[in-house]
Amino acid sequence: MSSLDTAKLLLVISGSPGTFWTAPNGTKVTRDLLSQSSRDFFMSELGDQGLNIMLSTTNRCGAKYPAPGIPTAAPNRWVDPLTGTVKLPEIGEFGRDVRPCNDKAEVKFSHKNGSTPINSTEAGIVNSLPGKDKRNYIVVFTSNLSSRYVDAYRPDDTPGLFPVINTEKIGKLGKDIDSLMRVRAAW
Repeated sequence: MSSLDTAKLLLVISGSPGTFWTAPNGTKVTRDLLSQSSRDFFMSELGDQGLNIMLSTTNRCGAKYPAPGIPTAAPNRWVDPLTGTVKLPEIGEFGRDVRPCNDKAEVKFSHKNGSTPINSTEAGIVNSLPGKDKRNYIVVFTSNLSSRYVDAYRPDDTPGLFPVINTEKIGKLGKDIDSLMRVRAAW
């Protein structure tokens, strides 16, 4: 699936009003391509993503590495109430208290990511939280910046914790995109 097709699907899922595009047969494509219940289901699933480790790096809250990304909160479902760390079944623990980043979150990032030794991808819908600077956008990232290409200055992984598997440039890109969209929304 191409980045453009992914963005189009997310546009439908987002439920935005209007005509998104016209299909080759002349049909106008709107949010009604999916039922409201289907859109709600997808938004719920995307919003419950526990791997905030690429465009958003909330799972590494407060760490010197990697750099902060999109300022979103880690879903409470995955946060240990005693330690504040994200723990994901079959993946592991991240070892950083995310509660300070959750308290400072500015947006909801409903997303899905994936990583292999040869590529990294993430796509999602970003919506501002109540009372925060307005921004609503879709972001799709596809790259060969995978676990084969990590930063030379990356600190050693902590035994027993989920390793940093990507360059911190991905998180920096996420933060830069979000900053740009915040400024754009203020125009």
